Amino acid sequence: FAHNSAAEGSAIFKSKTANLEIWNSIAAQNTSLTNYHVWTSDEGGLPIGHSLLEEGLQAWHVDLGGNIAQDPGFVDLFGPDEVGGTVDDDLRLGPFSPAIDAGENNSVPNDVLDLNNNGNTIERLPYDVRESERVHSSSFEQLVDIGSYEFDVISDPVVGSPGLLRGGNLEC
Repeated sequence: FAHNSAAEGSAIFKSKTANLEIWNSIAAQNTSLTNYHVWTSDEGGLPIGHSLLEEGLQAWHVDLGGNIAQDPGFVDLFGPDEVGGTVDDDLRLGPFSPAIDAGENNSVPNDVLDLNNNGNTIERLPYDVRESERVHSSSFEQLVDIGSYEFDVISDPVVGSPGLLRGGNLEC
């Protein structure tokens, strides 16, 4: 969740009646009147695990572990037009992102639509938002990355080298 704005809960707002836990998610560069980008009106709190919240956890967040309070290290947060929230923003993880290999594999949703057509709908989602392999690790552990994009050392751009090793499709 990036470049969103609201009075409060500019990235995520949980009402008292919602049953919600947040896992493997990024909230960065959002604006709100209260400066709370992940907000709940529920006194029970909002459980968050293995997520990157640029603003950090707040008192009403229930820490499920593995959370990071840093810049997510996106490839190009504002894109060539230098305006956030437009189609040219590149929210893939850069090579030094703290979100790489920092997710929780058991929190990746099941492949209920059988996206890879292998007949297995109880396996974890096999692809990220750009249809690249979901768990591609730079370590031996095969950990999922935090966020919508899985970093791929082969096809993702090298920061500072436009076009070099650039791969994947930008779909809007």
